[in-house]
Amino acid sequence: MRKGIVRRVEQVTSTPAWEYLMGLLALIASAALILQHSELGKDHAVALQWVDDTVLVIFTFDYFARFFVAENKWSFFKSNIIELIAIIPFSTVFQSLRILRLVRLFVLFQYVARRFDRHRVENGVTYGLLIFIALVCSGAGGVLMFEKGHNPNIREFGDALWWSLVTITTVGYGDISPVTTEGRMLAGLLMITGIGVIGTVTASLSALFIRRPKEREGSFSDETIQMISEQLNQLETLDEQDFENLQSMLHRAWRKKRDEALGLYYEVKAVTPAEAPLDSPERTLER
Repeated sequence: MRKGIVRRVEQVTSTPAWEYLMGLLALIASAALILQHSELGKDHAVALQWVDDTVLVIFTFDYFARFFVAENKWSFFKSNIIELIAIIPFSTVFQSLRILRLVRLFVLFQYVARRFDRHRVENGVTYGLLIFIALVCSGAGGVLMFEKGHNPNIREFGDALWWSLVTITTVGYGDISPVTTEGRMLAGLLMITGIGVIGTVTASLSALFIRRPKEREGSFSDETIQMISEQLNQLETLDEQDFENLQSMLHRAWRKKRDEALGLYYEVKAVTPAEAPLDSPERTLER
């Protein structure tokens, strides 16, 4: 019976849909944590706290369910530190410590990034953008916690979000500046980490744009090969026009492979066709 339960838990918690659900719940919890520091009525504050506690219970169930079915418990513990920190009830146990509420906010965004990262595309653009959004929102929530009531320029989340964005991108318009020690420490941290994250996203975007034309070229070649194969399988039913089209496709495919072979030969040997040996690809093609 235990094996059946383990198998069922693994089937549920290892699916992309479950991972995305956990990431979405982390986003909801992050929004609830940020909104708790906005100008809201008592009823709204209670509702947001209820949302945060509900998500915390689901996170706790998810963590211990996956811990239960893990073959190597210690390996699971080491590789899921973020998830463990995310289920610590900072809002209840450490309600008076604002810095720990900021830690919980940042951990929640890291939790989102890890969940989506497990099923992300091969390039790092998605992951980099998630980290960037996590930093902006964490910085906004943190500066709102530290500066609200002390800084007349930061009175709501929109002010904090604008400050966080211009700080991370190192634009620094100077229209809003932190006045508390915690706020200034947070500003320095955002500047340092923002440079690295923006550099990562920029490099990933450049690599993506460079790779796209090559992918399109490869897909065209695969499509041509598939069409040739289909034509050859129906050779007896082809008319004269079909034969001409097939001949044209075969010729294009041959030229593509020849050009690739010649380019590779020149790159490796670094010789001109006139200097190439008699048994080289270009001399063979000439004959």
